[in-house]
Amino acid sequence: MLMDPKFTRYNVDIEYNRKGPGLEPKDIEMPDENGVLTTSRVFPDIIVHDRGHNLRNLLVVEVKKSTNAVGDEHDHAKLQALCWQLRYQNGLFLRLSTGPEADSRRVQQQWFEGPVIDEL
Repeated sequence: MLMDPKFTRYNVDIEYNRKGPGLEPKDIEMPDENGVLTTSRVFPDIIVHDRGHNLRNLLVVEVKKSTNAVGDEHDHAKLQALCWQLRYQNGLFLRLSTGPEADSRRVQQQWFEGPVIDEL
């Protein structure tokens, strides 16, 4: 809700898993733990897009707490795939500082770029 007013020409959704005119689920191809390319259903944490088609996907965001011991590699690969396969112009990975030692100055971020898309 806080992001919505910042993107007046787009929709902001959380864990939204639909694309295209038939509102099919969002799927991407990624290597599994054995390196075999498989289709995976994805539920991005936050997306900024134009609902109903896959033509104006502006931003996809994945967020992880600093207390989560799981590495960031899978999230990075997922953002890269979302940008290129579903044509998100930008991807952002955030690792938020949480827990007893939380400090907003220790937020980690990594940006990913998708294909350049002409504005509709």
